[in-house]
Amino acid sequence: MSGLIGFFARRPLLVNLLLVMVLLSGFVVLRSLVVSSYPSLDTGVFHVTTLWPGAAATDVELSLTVPLEEEILEIEGLDKLRSASMEGQSSILIQSNPDHSRAQNRQFRDDLQRAIDRAYPRMPDDVPEKPILVAEDPDRTPIMEILIHGNVDEDVLRRVARRLQVDLRQVKGVAGTERLGYRRKEVRILLNPQRLQQLGIDAGEISRAIAARNVRDSGGALESTTSERDVVTVGQFQHPKEVEEVIVRASGRDNFTRIKDIAEVVVDYEDWMTQPLANGVPGISLLVKKTASANGVAVAADVRDFIRQQQALMPPGVTLDIFNDTTRYARNMLEMLSSNALFGMLLVFITLMAFFPFRFTVWVVVGIPTAMMLTFIFMPSFNITVNQLSLSGIILMLGVLVDDAIVIAESIFREAERGKPPLQAAIDGTTVMAAPVLTSSATTVLAFLPLVFLSGIEGKYLWMLPAVVVMVLLSSLIECKLMLPAHIAHALQGRHRDGRSLSRGWFNPVERGYIWIMRHMFRHRVISFLVILMVAAGAAVFSQQKLAFDLYPEGDTDAITVQLELPLGTSFATMRERLAQLERDISAQLKPEDLLATKVTVGHHDLPNMANVTEGRQNSWGLVQIYLERQSVRTSTSSEVVRELEDFMAGQTDFTLARVVPQENTPPTGEAVELDIVGNSDARFLAADEISNFLEGVPGVTRVWTSYKPGKDIIDLQLKHELLANYGLTVQDVTRAVRIAFDGLLVEEMQTIDERVRFRLQYRQPEQGQLSSLYGLTLINNRGEPVLLRSVADFETKSAQATVFHYFGERTLTLFADIDKAVLSVADINSRLENYLHDSNLRSRHSQLNFVLGGEADRQQDAMGNIGSAALLSLAGILVLLVLLFNSVSQPLLVLLVIPLGILGVLVAFALQGMVLSMSALAGVTGLAGILVNDALIMIDQLNRVRGADGKIEAEALVQTASTRLRPIFITTLTTVAGLYPVAYGVFGLNIVVAPLAMVMLWGVVFGSIITLFYLPSLYALEQDVSRLFRRQ
Repeated sequence: MSGLIGFFARRPLLVNLLLVMVLLSGFVVLRSLVVSSYPSLDTGVFHVTTLWPGAAATDVELSLTVPLEEEILEIEGLDKLRSASMEGQSSILIQSNPDHSRAQNRQFRDDLQRAIDRAYPRMPDDVPEKPILVAEDPDRTPIMEILIHGNVDEDVLRRVARRLQVDLRQVKGVAGTERLGYRRKEVRILLNPQRLQQLGIDAGEISRAIAARNVRDSGGALESTTSERDVVTVGQFQHPKEVEEVIVRASGRDNFTRIKDIAEVVVDYEDWMTQPLANGVPGISLLVKKTASANGVAVAADVRDFIRQQQALMPPGVTLDIFNDTTRYARNMLEMLSSNALFGMLLVFITLMAFFPFRFTVWVVVGIPTAMMLTFIFMPSFNITVNQLSLSGIILMLGVLVDDAIVIAESIFREAERGKPPLQAAIDGTTVMAAPVLTSSATTVLAFLPLVFLSGIEGKYLWMLPAVVVMVLLSSLIECKLMLPAHIAHALQGRHRDGRSLSRGWFNPVERGYIWIMRHMFRHRVISFLVILMVAAGAAVFSQQKLAFDLYPEGDTDAITVQLELPLGTSFATMRERLAQLERDISAQLKPEDLLATKVTVGHHDLPNMANVTEGRQNSWGLVQIYLERQSVRTSTSSEVVRELEDFMAGQTDFTLARVVPQENTPPTGEAVELDIVGNSDARFLAADEISNFLEGVPGVTRVWTSYKPGKDIIDLQLKHELLANYGLTVQDVTRAVRIAFDGLLVEEMQTIDERVRFRLQYRQPEQGQLSSLYGLTLINNRGEPVLLRSVADFETKSAQATVFHYFGERTLTLFADIDKAVLSVADINSRLENYLHDSNLRSRHSQLNFVLGGEADRQQDAMGNIGSAALLSLAGILVLLVLLFNSVSQPLLVLLVIPLGILGVLVAFALQGMVLSMSALAGVTGLAGILVNDALIMIDQLNRVRGADGKIEAEALVQTASTRLRPIFITTLTTVAGLYPVAYGVFGLNIVVAPLAMVMLWGVVFGSIITLFYLPSLYALEQDVSRLFRRQ
């Protein structure tokens, strides 16, 4: 190692060239790296959607969802299976084993597709399309929403949407778009029931006639001596209105009954399912998706430029607005973290200037960006992007970068103060610290190793942190061992020649004070040991009582969603008008300097980043999404805006549901309480009532609700099968006629150059959808005779569920609860609920039901996984390294003693500041173990160097040697605090993920340094006393 250090130290020109190459290469690589808010995760989440227009929720459940679930349940590696069956649609959420690799998830997807293929033949014939399987892919998640809106004809908006879809594909990095609020064209064939009855024509005859006419097929090719031409039989409609001319029945020569004779044909649009609005004006949304390898921030900027250019080309009255630009989180994060990091580096420079000469300080600080650029160069090789987690790793290791550089620089500095020439001082000072610094890096790697063993999504999310740590440490070792010695030697040349003092004189009194304290502590080392034990015990009790754990605590957010419901039966148009008015009222209520934009969605109220399957679709449901200015610009925090909205919505008494939900900037975790009451028995509703009453009585629980939503009443037809047979009718005849009478029956479609157009048979208004029309509905039997429906069926009206939910193939009722986390923790409320289930004998009283706890509590349990055993293995690895370094067992134990004491100091700091222990804070605590060891092992190493041949160390020698570590530890502590303070306390904005990590490191280093400086030498002396005692015996 000494030869390699000397090789580079003697070649400053080579080192400077390497420095320039690293900085330039790092800058180039950084510009090409993918930038995102979060790492790209293979979550193993899949969605299966099947459409069956007009079918009731229970019919969808039994005919679509159940066959799919029965096949899916056979797949190996299934971790979660939830479904929602609603009117006209089945939605199934599937999750594979969270520990699956990408290759295993690809195999799981193939198995899932085969299961769908097996289930499809069991579905009704009039299901229009095969179930659609979609895998959640973070790389294809929409990066922004473009809303095309204006008070113009809907067809104008549709044409603009189609054109923009095509043009957006030309923007570099755009993978494609998805449309929302875009209604398909639909040809409504409005039947005249009286005319059908007169002619004895039934719907089946009409649909068969349309299908037979709407055909496009090839008849092969004709060959001649001069050419070959295709022969195409063309029967397909060229225009939707051509359906009027379809011949339904021919009664002799030139005596035809056409569609236009029995129906009115209207070219319209399908009924609204969901519709977006902005400023009360309806529109069509385009969700823009980027390619996997593209830089989301750059793509978003290009799309914004494209939209600005396109706005000038829009038809009069059409406006293009951008909403939900998810890349702004990445942009704000980069600005915030880079500003805090730069400010931290400035504080580090000022701190070092208090101890070292200017040129010396410059080269120490230059090592920080050099190591960071080396890290950026390594990142693409491991497929690591620039996101808040990778940046967190770099910022956290900022203290290590400074620590390593200062340890080496201070060692060189001390050698130079002893009179050695600069070059020799650089080589000797670096060599003497080579082994301790290398060992400290290895222990830091081992300390972060447990994060690799985290199970579930958290494990996939956090693996990047130890990976980046390894890269930073490797970069730091390269910089401080191979580059820094040459730079420091050069910086010392002038002062060595003119004999000027190297050190700042102000620190001498501090050293003398430290020596005085250490002499007293050395004399009373047993008392010192007992004092620290008592302090540690008190800290443990205090932190246990005051500190709460919250996997992903709420932080400031730029997006808030209001979930809304009007009474059941509210029409789509009424809901749209009410939400448009509410949007205007909310915009007027909030401060203009806080509000960026608002948007309304009618037809559903699923939250963004929702952890569960969709809640379904209802005309009376909707969302108002509020987008705030970024944190550094607005005058109110998001929590203040949420409280203001909650107070405002309390006055909107016409809504049956008005829930204000801040959007999470973390992986979705679900609600504080999520209890699935699983079973096909209706007893689940009774059990839910009991549990709801219990939860409502718990202080700190703010709201309790269930997944049950009432739906439309169902008219149950009790068919008289004997009479059906006598009249020459089938159940299918009845079903088809009833479908036409209510929702209409899709019978055919045609493909134009732009889109597919569907044909729907239905009755003319006012007959369509009226209960009276059902009582008077006439069926045409196979003999062409009219038969009244009421003569072959009885009618019974029943209440129904809007959406039927399943959990692993069984019906479930999910009970949710919100809590005030200032009063009650997630762990506490779920523990109370578990105790209640046991004490109330609810499980034994409802043995046919299963009670499954999920939500945040389940995620917390999954997140911790086997981290405990991994942490023990990590500590064992650190112990082995220290044993190898010191050739002793007792001394490594002294070093490891710093870890629990430092962590206790962190816990107390968190408790005193009213902070919770989050997932990112735990990750910091895990990695802190390696950081705390660094100074301690160098202190022990230095003390070992002054021991006599007999292994003894005199009291004064111990104190003087410990004092030589005062300055480097003091400097590294101050620089670490200076570097991390802006990030931990959000000088330029607080990041809820990064700040706890930085806070852990900051306070861990502070307490670890105090223990290392003041208690470790005393404990070292105490260890020597014990060793001598055993040797005597």
